[in-house]
Amino acid sequence: KSAYFERRMSENIDSDEELIFSSLATLSLEDLKNEPQRISDSQNSIRNTLRDLSLDNYHIFINNHECAEKLSFESSETKQRIGQISADLSQLQSQLEAFSKVASEHLAAHRKNMRILLHHHKLSELSEIPKLLETCVRSFPLADRIFEHALSLARFVITLEKSFEGDSSLLNGVSEGVKSSLETLEQNLLVELQENQPLSAYLVTITRLRRIGELNAKDTTNPLKVKLMLDLKLQVSFLEAKDARLDREIESLDKSNCPSFVTETIELNRTHLFEITNHFQAIFGKSGELALFHWMNARVAKFLAIVEKSLPFIPDPISLRNILDQTVSFGSSMGRLGANFLSLVEPIFSAVVWSSTANEIEICTALFEKWLKEGTVPVRKSSELTIEQLKDNFAEESKGLPNSPPLILLEFPVLAHYLNNVSIAFNQFRECAFFSLKFRLENLILLSINRICNALAESKRTELEESRELVYYVLANKMLPYISHSFSNVYFQFGSQAYKALKEHLFAKIKTQNIKIFGTAS
Repeated sequence: KSAYFERRMSENIDSDEELIFSSLATLSLEDLKNEPQRISDSQNSIRNTLRDLSLDNYHIFINNHECAEKLSFESSETKQRIGQISADLSQLQSQLEAFSKVASEHLAAHRKNMRILLHHHKLSELSEIPKLLETCVRSFPLADRIFEHALSLARFVITLEKSFEGDSSLLNGVSEGVKSSLETLEQNLLVELQENQPLSAYLVTITRLRRIGELNAKDTTNPLKVKLMLDLKLQVSFLEAKDARLDREIESLDKSNCPSFVTETIELNRTHLFEITNHFQAIFGKSGELALFHWMNARVAKFLAIVEKSLPFIPDPISLRNILDQTVSFGSSMGRLGANFLSLVEPIFSAVVWSSTANEIEICTALFEKWLKEGTVPVRKSSELTIEQLKDNFAEESKGLPNSPPLILLEFPVLAHYLNNVSIAFNQFRECAFFSLKFRLENLILLSINRICNALAESKRTELEESRELVYYVLANKMLPYISHSFSNVYFQFGSQAYKALKEHLFAKIKTQNIKIFGTAS
């Protein structure tokens, strides 16, 4: 606007100059001379007129200044209010957006409610599915038709849940109810596996479990992986069910009679393991060999643990031998299933046999030492028996090793009692004479004879002092050969070695006491 006014003013000035010049051109010379004075007077007149006008209208200037000042103040206040209005407009915009969002949600909820009302009948039927499925499960065992109906209901709900986008409390509740019923049905089928049924019934149960597992599978992108995992789960479930049944039957056996309990346990394991293996292989084929192998190992370990725990309560060696024979037969027959455990039987039984034998020999030796110390059992009956009479008696009996206890020991009660107790221990040991115990038994008898010799050497009884030579003579020529002969009945060609070792121990003790034994057996 200022440029426009400047342009108009310059145009007006130019036009005034043209008028002045044109008017001057018409003046005479005299007028031209007087023209400056006239212009000066005219200026003074205009100045006076302007001064008078300004003085007369001075209040207008004051009002104009006040008006400009007020306009400036109101302009700043207007700007402040415009800024406040802008802030209020931003807040109003956010409130409008929140209101729009809430309105959209209410509108969506309204539309949802309208859809629910529109499909109320179908939704009611959907909500009844869990109750219907629960009714099917309660009617267990299920007929094929009922099972198929229950499975189709579960499949429909699971498919609907996977295809539905969003969150629906109704669908979630229906899905939870269906999954709970499926879990109950699966548990009932697993319990059914524990029952004694024909192979066809097991096949039906496994097929149903497989179909339930396929419905519950979460990862459906890799069907081969799902199949392998499901097969492994079914194999483990089948073996666990059979394991639980076998444990339950073993637990129900009478444990008051330990030999009978072990015998029945062996028979139960023999019957069930072959039956379970045949059924398992018929159902799963070669794909379940690894699971069956691990389960069979665990089952054998559990059986051996029961036997090992029960053996110490079987004092009768004949019963122990019978149980050993049955266990060996059972372990050998398990070889047809690839689970021969004969190598695990010997350590268990040998430990029990050795503990019993060592305890018996220790008791025999301790009683001998006690009898010599306290004198409760006489060392010798007849005081008239001489070394020459013993030599004559031994000359008649020196052919071969004795097959029955030497009668001469009746003249020496302390030796007779010891030999009788040792013979009882050998008779018990002979029922389960493991070759692994051969050298341990030899060392045990050598230690026992050594303790007997020490007891005889240290005893100060009067009757022993008088007949010490006779006692050693009978010990070397009758008792030791008989013990050696008893060993030979237990281990082949063991008697002569044991006899030699026993004589070396005995003669070492005799030599320290300067006693000479004539006619000793070679």
